[in-house]
Amino acid sequence: MVNLLVALQCEARPLIQHYRLRGSPENNGFSLYHNEEIGLVISGIGKVNAAAATAYIHTITGNIPGRAWLNIG
Repeated sequence: MVNLLVALQCEARPLIQHYRLRGSPENNGFSLYHNEEIGLVISGIGKVNAAAATAYIHTITGNIPGRAWLNIG
């Protein structure tokens, strides 16, 4: 599984379309999209937002060894 972190919706849109990610109904301040192999969270701009969004998607997806984390944008 790969987790992707992006700051803006315009950065996320091509990834969501390409990987056919579905939106999650949960809304805890971050937009979350996923399929069976990829999770994507939109953090907003800034280091604090990126750290909080990373913690959020980690909590949602669990601690699975070998998972890749990518910050795009």
